Amino acid sequence: MAAEDARKEAVTGETDKKRTASWRRWLVFLETIECDKEPYLEPFTPSDRTKLICCFAQTLRDAEYSTQAYNQLAAGTVRAAVDHVAQTFRDNQFPDPRLDTDGKPSRLLSRLYTGYSKKDPPTKQQKALPVCVLREMERNKSTNRAKAVGELAIGAYFFCHEIM
Repeated sequence: MAAEDARKEAVTGETDKKRTASWRRWLVFLETIECDKEPYLEPFTPSDRTKLICCFAQTLRDAEYSTQAYNQLAAGTVRAAVDHVAQTFRDNQFPDPRLDTDGKPSRLLSRLYTGYSKKDPPTKQQKALPVCVLREMERNKSTNRAKAVGELAIGAYFFCHEIM
């Protein structure tokens, strides 16, 4: 019991939510392919486990478990969900389905991710914070925290500006 509590404390609440959501999606996926009695794929060969995790990745990519607002999920989102499922496998002492028979990351899965990344739109760069906002943050001395945040923001800007 104490070990389980310690393991749960190792991840933040948000990470745990994402991991739980990924596992629920995995269970739904298994139900749709009529393998819901074997969530850890015990009777399958390592090669078949990898193929199944790739199929799961594709259903995620196609946004089958997402709201109608999404037509397709980004490569990073798919990868994170697959990683969450694999972590659950490992936490429960089952083989990692992302690995080939030789224990190395699956080339099939790696190529799938590469293909997704190449088709993803480029990331949109966020606009930089205007200097006037930084100055205002630095002037705000209403609390010790506000003062510290302002000083840190100015320091961060200085070092970023020097690097660029």
